[in-house]
Amino acid sequence: MIFRDSFCRPPGPPVGPLAVIATTTKTATLSWRPPLNGGGADLIGYVLERRGPSGAWVRVASLSPDTTTFTVPNLTADTDHLFRVAAENLAGVGESLVADSPVRLTLKAEHVEKITLPPVLSAVHSHDCRAERPSPPTAPLELHATGPSSILVAWGRPESDRGAPLLGYTVVLKDMRRITWMEVGQVDADTQRLQIKDLVEGKEYLVRIIARNEVGSSDPLESEEPVLVVRPPGEWMCRVGPREIQEANPTYYPVDTCLPYFYTVYHFITPYYIHVTI
Repeated sequence: MIFRDSFCRPPGPPVGPLAVIATTTKTATLSWRPPLNGGGADLIGYVLERRGPSGAWVRVASLSPDTTTFTVPNLTADTDHLFRVAAENLAGVGESLVADSPVRLTLKAEHVEKITLPPVLSAVHSHDCRAERPSPPTAPLELHATGPSSILVAWGRPESDRGAPLLGYTVVLKDMRRITWMEVGQVDADTQRLQIKDLVEGKEYLVRIIARNEVGSSDPLESEEPVLVVRPPGEWMCRVGPREIQEANPTYYPVDTCLPYFYTVYHFITPYYIHVTI
């Protein structure tokens, strides 16, 4: 899964101290711990640098993200060497951890007692840049009564998925006379409409649309005005049986004789229902 680099930040500094755990006449072995803040992405490595007599920092090595101990070779004896190490991710190199004091090697080999650094919790990383909850679905939130007990809701896609692909939308509804919101349906990310059924004719409802990705749910897009559930003017919802149609009253008419003569527009909504417009 690919996330957007704009949600990455360079990692924080490695956790100190940057300790010298062993030396020889030409080498110094350093140790550190991973940063607490990974910047929202997997570490891709560490950058170890040395400051020599001129005062300039020189890269000593680029190390793998699993390396937290390294032996620096080819050092000059009787010279001060100051080291620093920084973590790196896709967003760049983070702040450095600098050793408390420089290392001075002597012509006589020394052994520094090995230091065991206490464990520390490392940063939690994703496979790529960290994503966030998506932005809300976009207006207009269109609400249309489609019958005495149903409404059709339509909305726009969020302006940004904020780094993780949309999984879908959740539609919630509230009776204006109540305080509780109720989930009434979910659709996939490619669908921006839903017909809400089993409502009460004559009641008013508010609707909210919430986008979802793997991180969580967006802030809702909410209807500014409630929708009144009524039978649309000039439209009948008819149930179809084999060669017969049942209107709002229980009278039956053959489809092939009723529809062509009495209605100007009709179209199938489902295999069992027809919308007919006078």
